[in-house]
Amino acid sequence: MSILLALVATYVTFVLDTSVTPLFSWTGVAPQIALATLVGIVWRSESRCGLSLAAAWGMIADGLSQGPLGIDLIVYVATAAFIQSVRSRAPDSLLLAGMTTGLVAFAVPIVDSSLRLAIDRESIDIESMCLAGAGPACATAVLAISLLVVLRSVRGRPTDASNDPIAHVSNRWRMLTE
Repeated sequence: MSILLALVATYVTFVLDTSVTPLFSWTGVAPQIALATLVGIVWRSESRCGLSLAAAWGMIADGLSQGPLGIDLIVYVATAAFIQSVRSRAPDSLLLAGMTTGLVAFAVPIVDSSLRLAIDRESIDIESMCLAGAGPACATAVLAISLLVVLRSVRGRPTDASNDPIAHVSNRWRMLTE
C-alpha cells in the first residue's frame, strides 16, 4: 500500500468515524467505520504495513479519546496481529472477513473501555458493555461484508492459476537418447 493511499484512507476514515457516522446512527447504533476499515486494510496488506498502519491509527484514536495514552495503540496493534493470523487461514473468504470484522468491532471497544476503567480503578460492568457493543458490532459486520461484496464485484475476482489449461509437453528426451 502506498503512503499516499494510506494517508487518504486514514483521513477519510477518521472524518467519517468522528463526524459523519454519528449523524446516520439508527436507534443509537452506529457502525464503527475505523475498525471496519482497519480490518479491510490489514486483511489486504502485508504484515509490516498492516501493523504500522494499526499503530498509527491507534495513536490517532488515543488522541481522540479521553484518558491515558497508549491503550488504543496496544489494542489496535494486537487487533492487526489477530486479523493477520485469521487471514492466513483463508485469505479469500468474504464470510471470514465479515465475521472477523464483527468480532473486532465487538471486542475492541470492550477491551479498550475495560483497560481504561481498570487504570482509573473504577468498576467494570462487562454485561452492560457487551449489550452496548452488540448493535454496533452487527452494523459494522453488515457494512463490511456489503463493502467487500461491492469491491469484489467491481474489481472482479482474480483468476486461479490452477484453472488455466496445461500445455502439452512432448517427450523429446527419449528421441535424443536413442
